[in-house]
Amino acid sequence: MPQNLERDFRKAVLKLKHKKRNVLTRKIHSFFRAIIRYWLVFLLILLTTINGINPRFMKDFALRVRYAPSPPSSASPWAWKNNQTTHPIVANIPPDTESNIKSVAEYIKTQEPDPYLQVKALHDYVIKRVSYDFNALGTGIQPSQDAQSVFSTRKAVCGGYANLFMALAQAIGIKSVVIQGDIRQDLAPPNSVSTNMNQVNPSKNLTLHAWNAVKVEDNWQLVDTTWDDINSNQDLSLYNSDYLMPPPEVMIIDHLPDSADWQLLRHPITRDYFEEQLMLSPRFFTENLQVISPVKYKTSIQSNALIQLKSTFKLFRYNHCAFLRNR
Repeated sequence: MPQNLERDFRKAVLKLKHKKRNVLTRKIHSFFRAIIRYWLVFLLILLTTINGINPRFMKDFALRVRYAPSPPSSASPWAWKNNQTTHPIVANIPPDTESNIKSVAEYIKTQEPDPYLQVKALHDYVIKRVSYDFNALGTGIQPSQDAQSVFSTRKAVCGGYANLFMALAQAIGIKSVVIQGDIRQDLAPPNSVSTNMNQVNPSKNLTLHAWNAVKVEDNWQLVDTTWDDINSNQDLSLYNSDYLMPPPEVMIIDHLPDSADWQLLRHPITRDYFEEQLMLSPRFFTENLQVISPVKYKTSIQSNALIQLKSTFKLFRYNHCAFLRNR
């Protein structure tokens, strides 16, 4: 009997020690959680202060923390170069399915099982249904650019295009965000940049802009429906998809996001490099061309200008030449 009492006593002592140890562990964890919360509050206060200087910084920071974007896989099945027609689902969408954003997105999802082609259909819907708001472009006075307003009025500037695309994607569970940054005016579609818009670097022709990133099969891709809408108030048979999930190396020629993470490059470039690089259209890359010389946006010459291009087959030389975007 005494042996049983001794054994029970030892068990009770061990149990009490274990309980005290658990209590101490919980207290330590609570302490560190409190410290982390205090630091987060301090960080948010700091970011809010910075945000007063740069209104886009806070939103960018939140997107990076939430999504932690990374470069897309080189094995992506998206055939960017072979995409020249409107998705038939969009071309033939029944009018009664266009009652709201969700009904449009769900119709596209039920009709198109391929995730990449779903994104293409969403992109095509935006560029076919929305027209660029040239009145806002000219006056600098913008109506609301939220997704519902754009869906109802079918007019928008870049922010509205991006908001509607994001809303359509999110309505069917596709992750999408609006990216803010700078674009090179000289490569923008005709009449899509106003002199009233805020230029971040007039000498380099940089202007504020908004576009999208969308996650397809664990790969972040880039989309700019504004720049692909080449038919606003014109021929609806025209189609462009240069900025529908292009390689990040193509997008970075004329789109510089505020956050380097959204370049989706393994080795992000600097703003200085962005401003100095050559102005090349996406079609330059679809033709598998490379520039031998010059290597910078602005080049000093004595008399004749020599541009050397390299293709898969031959080397081209052009004298008295200037780069002009083929529209």
